[in-house]
Amino acid sequence: MNPVITKVALQNVQDIVSAGFRTCIIAEQLGFDKDDQTRISTAVSEIARTAFEYTGGGEIEFFIDTDVEPHVFGITVRDHGNEGPLIEVPGGGVTSETGMMEGINGAKGLVDHFHIDAYPTGSTVFMGKNFSPATLQVTPELIARIADVLVKTALQNPFEEIRDRNQNLIRILEELHVKQVDLINANDELDSTNRGVVALYAELDDKALSLKAFGEGLEKRVEERTSELQKANTELKNAKEELHMQFDGLAERDRLLGESEERFRISAQSVSDVIWDWNIPDGRVDWYGRIDEILGYAPGEFPRTLDAWEKIIFPDDRDRVLSIRDRHVMMQTPYTAEYRVVRKDGEIRSWTDKGTAMRDEKGRAHRVVGSCSDITDSKRAKEAKIASEMRYRRLFETAQDGILILDDETGQIDDVNPFLITMLGFTREEFLGKKIWEIGLFKDIVANKDNFELLQRKEYIRYEDMPLETADGRHINVEFVSNVYEVNNKKVIQCNIRDITDRKKMTDLVEASLAEKETLLREIHHRVKNNLQIISSLLNLQIRKIDDKRTIEVLKDGQARVLSMALVHEHLYKSKDFSHIDLKNYIHSLGMELLQSYGTANEIVRFDLNIPEIYVDINTAIPLGLIINELITNSLKYGFKGRKVGNISITATEDLQALTIIVADDGVGMPEDITLENQTSSLGLRLVKSLTGQLHGTVAIDRTWGTKFVFVIPKQTKTHGETVP
Repeated sequence: MNPVITKVALQNVQDIVSAGFRTCIIAEQLGFDKDDQTRISTAVSEIARTAFEYTGGGEIEFFIDTDVEPHVFGITVRDHGNEGPLIEVPGGGVTSETGMMEGINGAKGLVDHFHIDAYPTGSTVFMGKNFSPATLQVTPELIARIADVLVKTALQNPFEEIRDRNQNLIRILEELHVKQVDLINANDELDSTNRGVVALYAELDDKALSLKAFGEGLEKRVEERTSELQKANTELKNAKEELHMQFDGLAERDRLLGESEERFRISAQSVSDVIWDWNIPDGRVDWYGRIDEILGYAPGEFPRTLDAWEKIIFPDDRDRVLSIRDRHVMMQTPYTAEYRVVRKDGEIRSWTDKGTAMRDEKGRAHRVVGSCSDITDSKRAKEAKIASEMRYRRLFETAQDGILILDDETGQIDDVNPFLITMLGFTREEFLGKKIWEIGLFKDIVANKDNFELLQRKEYIRYEDMPLETADGRHINVEFVSNVYEVNNKKVIQCNIRDITDRKKMTDLVEASLAEKETLLREIHHRVKNNLQIISSLLNLQIRKIDDKRTIEVLKDGQARVLSMALVHEHLYKSKDFSHIDLKNYIHSLGMELLQSYGTANEIVRFDLNIPEIYVDINTAIPLGLIINELITNSLKYGFKGRKVGNISITATEDLQALTIIVADDGVGMPEDITLENQTSSLGLRLVKSLTGQLHGTVAIDRTWGTKFVFVIPKQTKTHGETVP
């Protein structure tokens, strides 16, 4: 399996530079010398540039081919194929003004392995360089170390990389020059040798036969040496052409890098972080981003100097920050600092700052590049969160209710507050680390894991009255409430336990007292009803002893009024609610009693009720019962004279403001001269008027068809202390 070192996407010109830079770093880590590093990185840069310019981009993969001996440092460049297969370029199938064919052919001569494969979606270029015998063994640790070096050198400035490449090219030119001088000296030596050989042939002609073999061998060696020199000259010529091509490419890259830097400056203005570049020799600090806006200055107002940077650091933080920075420059320790800065308007903000020094071949820092972020808002939020947690902890510790905190997934008790420990008498250690169903105290709540899972699903459980036994054997009553909420993206269950023993005792006393009073009130209503029935019975006995019809009629009217009041008390003591009675049932009972008292065998009177579920209190029921008693009595006594059939209807409705009662019959009708205002002889109508006033209501009479009384009684009526005249 061939281990992959890293991959680089070709999306812009800066990625081409980055690819060459990464190639140098990897080749160096794999043990290649400076010459091979330059050759490999130049080949990769040329193929990457061609893939980007000709096909619109692609991807570079660096790997080690361990399946062959010696191992090969391999680079694969896959293009997007937007314009056509890259494989057409070396064959001359594409004409390019940017020298793509020369670039590919030049790259081919710089590596040991080179071939191009074509696919429907693009082309793949493979380049490989054989490892030297002294190269490090390929291990996972080596791959990890190379990846780490790549990450640490990710902030390498493209201009620095170009400078290093130029220095390498200059060094190679110098070496080629030295080789050229050696070749010239060798040619001079060869010429001198040839002249000596010719003289030797003239002088030793007689020995030609004996020396023929020697001459032929020498001639062969000369030819071989000449061939080698010609080959070296050809290689030198090719190297010069290659260098010219590289110089042309570097000039174009300088232009593209300038454009890229301008785009970088523009992009930096739109990000929240600020990037800085400190040139150590001249002390200038270039800022990329909204530095003026962040510090409250006008655009371009904040000085681009090291001194200005140091002055905005909060005085109490300045020595510490400068010490960290200087140690980084001198000793290569990491530069990471958090400190406060002072804006132009005096506002203090918090920053984080990170930087990396760029060093020369002797390890001396000449430039530091870094970025800083305003963390004021996030720091304040963090401090607010800490303060909130402290407030919660104080509430938790001082709460006058017992509190348990459970893990939502396991049911394990994570915390218990002091009040619960004091209330139940158990130690903190007896709670913590146990599952809640393992504690016998709570067996009525979560006797087993299944019940706890039910608690998890419902997320809220409340027990109004639950018995618990304390450590000293006391039995107490508690209110148990549990609910689920999230803390740091993790669900927890909070159980609140309140001792309601004293409250329950008071509640029991109140309920007992209330039951006693209800019994007493029921008895009072019962006795009042019995007393009123006794009065009714006495009146009935009196009626039997009197022969005067007028007196009997008066006594029966009084008896009916007593009956209407007795019915109110009867309904109240039979009801569960001693303060309100069902109006429909009450009026129905009253009507039936009156029909029995005043009805005759010769008349059939139909009693019709249209009353929904309406409840009235005793202060309304008694006056209203007396009013209806009078009106039904009058209808039965006078409304149907000379008729055998009649109808009496009672309708009731209510809204938020008032209760409306309509009592009507279809009898002969009430004479026009009889009104509620001019009645002095009729006790019944006087009672209707007086009782309506007692209820603060109004009454209207309609004589259109029979007789109809319409009562409107306000809901806020208060009749306490008033008496019926």
